[in-house]
Amino acid sequence: MEHLLAEAKEQKEKETLSLDQIMTYANKLSVATAELKALELQVKEKKSEVNQLSQGVLPDAMTEAGLQKLELADGSKLEVKEMMSYSVKDMSLLQKFLEERGDDALLKTSLELGKLPSNIVTMVLRTLKDEFSVEAEHKTTIHAATLKAYFNNLLGLGKQEAEMIAAELDEDMISHYSYYKTTVK
Repeated sequence: MEHLLAEAKEQKEKETLSLDQIMTYANKLSVATAELKALELQVKEKKSEVNQLSQGVLPDAMTEAGLQKLELADGSKLEVKEMMSYSVKDMSLLQKFLEERGDDALLKTSLELGKLPSNIVTMVLRTLKDEFSVEAEHKTTIHAATLKAYFNNLLGLGKQEAEMIAAELDEDMISHYSYYKTTVK
C-alpha cells in the first residue's frame, strides 16, 4: 500500500512539475510574441523611413543639386535612378498587345477546377468538358516581376534601347507610374 501511495505522490509531483513547465513556456511564448510584435513594428517603421529617404528626400536633394551619382566619404556610392511600377488594368488588352509583339509566352495560363477527387481530375484533364461537362475557369496572369522587367526593357529602363515611350502605352491596358529610388553601394 505504501508503494502505491509513493507512486501516486510521485505522479502528482510530475503533473505539478509538468504544469509548472507548461506555464513557464506559455509565459515565455507570451513575452516572445509581444517582443516580436514590437520588433515587427520597428521594422515597418524603419522600412518607411528608408523608403522616404530613398524615394523622396535624397532624389529630390540630388536633383536640386544637379547630381545623379555621388561618392561618399566612406567610399560607398550614391546613385539616383528612375524606376517604373506597373499593374495590369485589362488582361485581355495586355494579352493582345503581347501576342502582336510575339511576347505572349510571358503570360501564365491556368485552369481552376475546384475540389474534385484525384481520379476525376485525371479524367477531366484528358477530356475536360466533352466527357464530364465540367466548366473550368480560364485565368491568365503575369508575374509582377516579369511584367516590370518586360516593360522596363521595352521602355529602355533596362540595358536595352527603348522600343517605345511610356506615353504610348494603352492606359486601358496597363497603369504605370515613374518614381526615383536612391541606392547606396
